[in-house]
Order: sequence, then C-alpha cells, then structure tokens
Amino acid sequence: MPSILLIADPGAPSTIAEHLSDSLSHPLGDDTKHDSWQISTREHAYAIDEQTEFAEVIGTIDPDAEAEDVVIYLTDMPRRQGTTPVIADLSVADRFGIISIPGLGGAFTERRVRNLTQTVVAEVMHQPKSSQPPRRIGG
Repeated sequence: MPSILLIADPGAPSTIAEHLSDSLSHPLGDDTKHDSWQISTREHAYAIDEQTEFAEVIGTIDPDAEAEDVVIYLTDMPRRQGTTPVIADLSVADRFGIISIPGLGGAFTERRVRNLTQTVVAEVMHQPKSSQPPRRIGG
C-alpha cells in the first residue's frame, strides 16, 4: 500500500493538498487503482525560488528523511529552467516530485494537480530506482 506525503506551501497549495488528500484517499466509484493509497499532508514553506536547481530542492526538503514511499512538494512558486516554465520535477531515485502550481494555469487547477500527482506516484512506484535520471515536465 503506497504512502504519499504531500508537503505544501501555506495558502492555496496547502488547501489543494488537503482536498487532494481527501479525494485520493476516498476514490469515487470505479476508481479502484488508487483505493489503497495512504496520504498525509504537511504545510511548510521552503526557501527556494524559480531558478533553484532540482538537486538543491531535494537536499533542502530531504525526502529520504521521510517514512512515506513518495514525497511530493506542492508550491506556488513558479519554476523555470532558464526561461522555460517547469510544471514538475521528478526523481525516481529520491522518491520525490515537486509540482509548481502556477505552471498548471488558472482553470481546473485542482484536477490538474491531482492528475499530475497520480503521474508522479505511478512513475516512482513502477520504475526501477536506479534507471531513471531526474526529469522535468515543462510548460
């Protein structure tokens, strides 16, 4: 049974994390592929900015110190690689993903965060830990 920790910036990301925790913990009707997820949330703001390298984000958040199978950080900070917006970063080896909510746009934000969270969890849980370098999902 996969356990997921959602760490969220205060404000909208924290609210989205709480709603996401409720919706993924109690799937609707025939959504049986997520019915055994254990989800916990924590509100915390980290001193990162849009240009902070992903390796530095991993070092700051330290997902290895967490007991959960997957750690996902929801932030309201835009993320960029140069001038290109980054929606999400993922490291299978570190069991960690970061989702930049502003990169998802203003419409249907919670649904988009939910879908991206499901993708991060699927990638981490179904990939060999040593075979995947960190990945970026751009906008």
